[in-house]
Amino acid sequence: SSFYVRYASRYCGERIGDMIDRYRGGNRHFKIWLIRVMGESDCLEAVPFLISLLTDIDPDIPHEAYGSLSKITGLDPVKDGSMRVNDARVIIAFSGFYRDSHRGDAPDRSGRGANGPDIPPGRDGSGGGAPASSPVRG
Repeated sequence: SSFYVRYASRYCGERIGDMIDRYRGGNRHFKIWLIRVMGESDCLEAVPFLISLLTDIDPDIPHEAYGSLSKITGLDPVKDGSMRVNDARVIIAFSGFYRDSHRGDAPDRSGRGANGPDIPPGRDGSGGGAPASSPVRG
C-alpha cells in the first residue's frame, strides 16, 4: 500500500484538481488513501484542500489531513498537546505557511519564517489568535 501511495504521489502536483474531484466521489478508505498520497507528494497546491479537511465530521479525516499537512509544511502545531488538529490556531498556522509560500517568504521546515513562528500570539498569550488591537474583518 505504501508503494502505491508513493507512486500516485508523483502525479499530485499536475493533477491536484482531478484528485480532489475523485476524493469527493470516493468512499472513506479511498479518501484516506488520497489524503496520504497528497502528503507524500509535498505538493503545496494540496495545502488549501487539506486545510479544509481539518474540520471534517469524520474524526479520522482531520487526523489524516493533519499528518499530510505536517509532512508537506514541516509544521507540527499540536505537538505539545495544547491544541486539537481542528483548532483555529492550527488552521491559521497552515494557512500562513501556504500564504507565505506564495509570497516568497515561506517558513522553513522548522516552522519559522521571516517573521518568526507561524502561530501569532493571542490576546491572552495562549499562542494563537489576533492581537487585541487588531480589528476583526469579515
